Amino acid sequence: MACVIPNASPFAVPGTDRQLTAADKAARIHVRHPQRRCRHMIDGLQMIKGTLLLTLALVSGAASSATVFDGYSAYYSGLERTLFKEKSSTKFTGMKNQSLYWEGHRFRLNHATIFANETATDEDLGLDPRAYKYASYACAEGIAASASGTAGRHQSVYLIDMSNLSKPKLYKLPSLFASCLGIRFDNQKRVAFDKASYTYDAGADRPSGVAFQEYVIDKGNFQPAGRTVRLRFTEPDNVYKFSIESSTPKQ
Repeated sequence: MACVIPNASPFAVPGTDRQLTAADKAARIHVRHPQRRCRHMIDGLQMIKGTLLLTLALVSGAASSATVFDGYSAYYSGLERTLFKEKSSTKFTGMKNQSLYWEGHRFRLNHATIFANETATDEDLGLDPRAYKYASYACAEGIAASASGTAGRHQSVYLIDMSNLSKPKLYKLPSLFASCLGIRFDNQKRVAFDKASYTYDAGADRPSGVAFQEYVIDKGNFQPAGRTVRLRFTEPDNVYKFSIESSTPKQ
C-alpha cells in the first residue's frame, strides 16, 4: 500500500493564497504530520498480517499434531487405568466354547449378564480365543469363525469378576471394535468400558467415524457414565485408521 504525502502546506487553502483560520487549522490538524500517520497505518497493517500468520500457524500445528491411530489396540493402549496388559497363559480350545473355566469355576456363556442388543452363542469366541487376567478379574475375547465382512469388526468380550468368590459374575460387553484391552477402572474404581456406534456426516451413507460411549458396571448392572469420545476415520473406507475428533467430559 502506498502512502501519499501532500507537498502543499497544510495551512494554505488550495487554489488561493489565503491562509487558514484557526478553525480551519483545527479541522485539518490530522494532516499536520502525514509521515507519522503513514507510519502508523503501515504498522497497523503489519500487526494484522502478523496476527493472521500466527493464527494460521496455530491451526495448522493443531491439525498436524493430532495423533492418528492405526487400529483400536493402539487407541486402547493409551487409556488410563486399564485392567489387562498382556495375554494370560490360559487357553480356551475348540470352536464351541459353551462354558469358560476359571479358577475352578465354570461360567456358561448364555448365563452371562449380556449388554443390550448383544447375544451369547456357543461359538462366540471362535477358534483362537485370547485370555487375560488381572487380580480378581479375567477376560476372554474372540471372533466367531462364521463371521465375515463387516461382522469381523465385532469381537465377543466376556469379563469375569471374581472379587466375590462366593458369587462370581460373568458379563458380555458390547462387541463392535471391542477388546479386553479397553476395559478399565473409572475414578470410583468401577469397571468401565465403551459401547461403539458409527457416526455419519450429513447425507452420507457410509460412516465417517465412531462414537465411544462409556459405560460402567455398577452393582452388577450396566450404567452410562456420561462420557463420549468421537473418533474420525482419516482414510475413506478404512475403519481402522482414525484420530480423536472430540471428547465430552464426564457429567
